[in-house]
Amino acid sequence: MTVSCATPPEPAASLESFFDRLETSSDGGDATRRPLLLVNALHPIRAAGGGGWASAREDLGGLALGCVMVIALVAATAWFLAG
Repeated sequence: MTVSCATPPEPAASLESFFDRLETSSDGGDATRRPLLLVNALHPIRAAGGGGWASAREDLGGLALGCVMVIALVAATAWFLAG
């Protein structure tokens, strides 16, 4: 905390740019602003503007697909090593 108090604060333009990039999806070429699941995991209702988890449907679908792929790979590896 001492270092934080002893150093000068970041310029406002840099902070604004940082937080804008946190809210901008990297999937679209047009730099669309939409709520991102990881950034707003603790406040999904507030971030979605009342839309709840439905606004993060694409992120949740990707997370589910990734979990299924990991489970399948671990099961295949266990089956391969057991045989």
